[in-house]
Amino acid sequence: LPKFDGVLSHFKEALQRQEVIEERRTMYVALTRARRSLWVSASEWYGENINARGPSEFFRELADRGDHAGAEVDRAEGLVVDENPLAGYRSGLVEPAAEPARPSEADELFPDGWRRAAMDAAGAGGVQPQLVDTLPAGQREGFDKAAAANRSLATHLVDREATDDGAVVGTPTRVSVGGVVDFARCPKRFYWTSVRPLPRFSGPAARRGTEVHRWIELRSAGQTTLIESGAAPDLTTYEVSGEPGKVARLQEAFLASRFADRTPLFAERAFLLRLEGFTVSGRIDAIYGADMDAPWEVVDWKTGRKPADDDVVAGLQLDLYGLACVEIWRKRPEDVKLTYLYLAGPDEVSRPMLDPQAVRERVLDRLRSIAAGAFDPTPGTQCRHCDFRSFCDAGTAWLRVDDEPVSVP
Repeated sequence: LPKFDGVLSHFKEALQRQEVIEERRTMYVALTRARRSLWVSASEWYGENINARGPSEFFRELADRGDHAGAEVDRAEGLVVDENPLAGYRSGLVEPAAEPARPSEADELFPDGWRRAAMDAAGAGGVQPQLVDTLPAGQREGFDKAAAANRSLATHLVDREATDDGAVVGTPTRVSVGGVVDFARCPKRFYWTSVRPLPRFSGPAARRGTEVHRWIELRSAGQTTLIESGAAPDLTTYEVSGEPGKVARLQEAFLASRFADRTPLFAERAFLLRLEGFTVSGRIDAIYGADMDAPWEVVDWKTGRKPADDDVVAGLQLDLYGLACVEIWRKRPEDVKLTYLYLAGPDEVSRPMLDPQAVRERVLDRLRSIAAGAFDPTPGTQCRHCDFRSFCDAGTAWLRVDDEPVSVP
């Protein structure tokens, strides 16, 4: 979209120009679908407009090109129609209704219909006394009990709506791989993302990450980019932050890697991993191997740069992927190789699968903390690109200290 420079008329004009650009793209797609012959038509009148609009700018451009190219062009010059021939056309096709759209609701109890009675009761703030007084003794007792139960339920709901943030909040039992990584970096961020979700900013880096992942998947499958994207890949907070690079540069980095000419055994392989009442969902970018029984290399594409060597959370995503290979597809740990390809570097980091039991306990430790409601913030470098830093006291304090100049004696 065009940028707003503070003048509304300029913005509207820029939007109109952008609209023409988008329509021209659609026109191009329509023209290039023809295989042998192409017919293009236009109209003086559109719908039931009062004034004629005439052929579009695109038709006039094509007609001028057709004159020079020797194509058959008929501009219908001299044809003058003062009135819209379509005026009133649709109304003439509408038949009168055979009966009222809504039947009458009047009866002995509600002479004006039950809808009107309900509206009057809502406006009065309760049930009209004269309606309750006419009930027999047995029905009156049942009415009083039902009314008391409804009042109690309403009071409970009102109290629940007014509950402050200190109330016990149900924790999710299904967590994505990216969610587990987010919790490992900062439980408070996970809380604001998955437990009490708040709006998040989807910046250009996140969109590039999704686009590059999809491009690699389609290229590996030999498909075109006309296929629409499905579920989003496991993009972690670190990956979608900052300026990882333009799409073309990231694609070039992939084409220069050892994976460019290889066809994966699986691409965007989804899985569900059951762990003590939790379900961890994920999508592995690529699995390379000759077949199901051969050794596997699990690869995750990263559109960001390689994190610091002392980042203890960086490998958790691949650890979960490796655990899924062992527990779901029954791979032997020694037959699983884990690889990150950081396209913005580019850098490649590979290592063997760790002890599955140790990985399982490490992941369960995070999941148990989620179940216990342990969502205290752990500020760090991730605060620089956190969507919630503006109202996170711990993150704001960390950033304030981190930005202070360090005196060198």
